[in-house]
Amino acid sequence: MQDGDRVDLIISLLFVDVDEEFQTLLPNILRAFVRDPETGALIINEAIPGRVDTFAGLNVFAVPSEQARPRLVTQRTIQDALVVHVGNFPPDGRFIGVPPTPTPVPVDDEERGQNTPPPPTPTPTRPDIITLGVPPQEAVLLTWLVEARVPVTLALRSVNDASRSATTPVTLDYIMRTYGIEVPAKRDYSIEPAISSIRQLIAGETIRLAAGPQ
Repeated sequence: MQDGDRVDLIISLLFVDVDEEFQTLLPNILRAFVRDPETGALIINEAIPGRVDTFAGLNVFAVPSEQARPRLVTQRTIQDALVVHVGNFPPDGRFIGVPPTPTPVPVDDEERGQNTPPPPTPTPTRPDIITLGVPPQEAVLLTWLVEARVPVTLALRSVNDASRSATTPVTLDYIMRTYGIEVPAKRDYSIEPAISSIRQLIAGETIRLAAGPQ
């Protein structure tokens, strides 16, 4: 990606259920008040995360087996944004129309010396910042995405494509329905070794369903 390119912005959001009043993750932690049979004083029982339910005529607490799993949705937002500059701006602020730094002419062996190794070619630093040109409202959206730490993917557009089109938000339901994916049935057999992870997030790190021997 370079200055002058056009890109679309694709974002991914994780949704979770929260208590509308507390604005905290569900399920809530429940504490029951009971009366001590000996002293008659009210006692607050140990906190139980879950919900009250009925099972075989008994009042029970339904306790979650794990923390609630967030729901992922991905959608294209800003379209046809101009890449103003890739990387940090130069100290003098000039980056448009400035010719690139010429490659130094290599020194021959006689000038450098027969036994002197050639200097290593410096590796350019990978840019970690990009500046986009967008309308004011979309600039506010970009600021919100940065403040919320929402992951953003830049999709490079064709230089001759200035069209704008609507897209459908992608969820797990959308993928299953659109591409005809079926949930595999449960069987009384499986394969060995067990498959517990397929998603590679970072080099050397994976998501695993359960801890166990490697």
